Formats: sequence, structure tokens, C-alpha cells
Amino acid sequence: MGSTSRREKGKRKYSSSEEEGGISKRTFVALGSHIYCFGGRASSSEPICDVSKLRIAPRVDKEWVSVFPKMIYGRYYSSASVLGGKVYIHSHDHSYHTGAHWSEVFDPVNGKWEALPNPPTYTDDWLIICAILKNPDRIIVAFCVPKDRYYATFYEYDVHHRSWKELEPARRKIDPMCRSEWLQRSLSVGNTLYWIERRHDEIMLIAYDLDLDVWLERRVEGLETSCIPYDEVSGGPGLPRLLHLEKHRLTCRRSENFLYPI
Repeated sequence: MGSTSRREKGKRKYSSSEEEGGISKRTFVALGSHIYCFGGRASSSEPICDVSKLRIAPRVDKEWVSVFPKMIYGRYYSSASVLGGKVYIHSHDHSYHTGAHWSEVFDPVNGKWEALPNPPTYTDDWLIICAILKNPDRIIVAFCVPKDRYYATFYEYDVHHRSWKELEPARRKIDPMCRSEWLQRSLSVGNTLYWIERRHDEIMLIAYDLDLDVWLERRVEGLETSCIPYDEVSGGPGLPRLLHLEKHRLTCRRSENFLYPI
């Protein structure tokens, strides 16, 4: 009875009240046979360090199980990426925790967290691009050049050597539509980064080739902002989520039940 009781204490269900009035802005990512949930913001507006997981294979469990240890720092409105079997959590707003590292990594094999060193000259207000790349495994970030919003300085983090260095060239021109909200929406395929953005009544696909240092954009034909559900956060039409299918085939998720090929 005692062992059963302890196991039950680690299980929890996410109710609608917890999502709306208790904990919000959590981050989810799939890894192996589980979906992991990280952090969030409590009703008191304080970020939390909680971690939990839900088994999805070979069967789907009905309850989330708490994972220990918790994150090193409380985080909300973060990005999560899987690289080399580990989960990297990046925050985009540190105003709530002045001592927090920009990113930390979780290894599900040994259950340990490790804080990553901050990028060189890290200033949260100027972070404009963040992406995970494979072969080789690295994290790319870019910071706006002070007083020049059309240029940014690019750095890469080698996850194996745990070190930062500037890209060559480091100072690069960025797309005029590039803004901090892109931190949550970048998609990397090979060495190319992709975003979906709106321009007036049009939905635009924007691409940046890191090797060639070239920006490209085109209108997504047949997909207008009037087709996208209203976004209460921005106060206007929302944006579809960009998804990678295979090779260089992309699609965007317009709604819960509709995928639009690009």
C-alpha cells in the first residue's frame, strides 16, 4: 500500500482550471515514447520549475507523471527542442529572473539538468533568432546590432564542445520583417531557417540560408489572413504553424484539423 501511495503522488491530471487559472504558458516536446511538459506560469505570475511526462507509446496513459529533478530555473513562454536525445529549453523573457541562464538541457537517460553558458554579449532585449541545427549539432542565435535593426550578429553553440563562437561572417543583414516573435516560430531544415509571417492580407514564407547568407520570401498562394483564426494575443489574425514533413517538403497547420501544403 505504501509504495502504491507514493506512485500515486507523482501522478497528476491537467484540468481546464489548471490551464486557465492555475498554470499557463507551459512548453511541450515529444521525445521517445513520452511527451514532456516543462515549466509554466502560476496564477501568481511566478515561473515554475515543474517537469512532467505522459507516455504515448505503446499505449497512451491517462495521467501525467512528475519528473525529478525539476528545472534549474523557473521558465514560461519558452521554446523546447530535441537534439542528440536531449531536450534544450530556451527562454525569451528573463525579466522575471535576473539570475537565470538563457538555456538549460535535460538528459532523460541520467535525469540531470545542465545550465548552458549564455551566448557572448547576451542581452535578452536584442535576441532576434534562435534555431537548432543538426549535422553538426549546434544552436544558432542572432542579436540585433544596436541602433541598426536591419543587421544582426550571429553566433553558434557547439553542443559537443559546449562552446560559443561567431559565425563567418558574424554581422549579417536580416529580413525587414524579422522580429522577436520569430523566436517561437523558427523551423530549421538542413542549414536553412523558415518562418511564416503575415504582410497585410497575405501569408508569407520566409527562408534564410545560413551557408549562402541569403534571404528569400514568397507568398503562400491560396492562404489569406482571413482564413486564420483570430489571435487574442496579437489582436489580429493568427499565424499557421509551420511543419516539416520530409526532405524540403513543408506544410502549415491552419487549424486543429487542417494542414495546408506549401
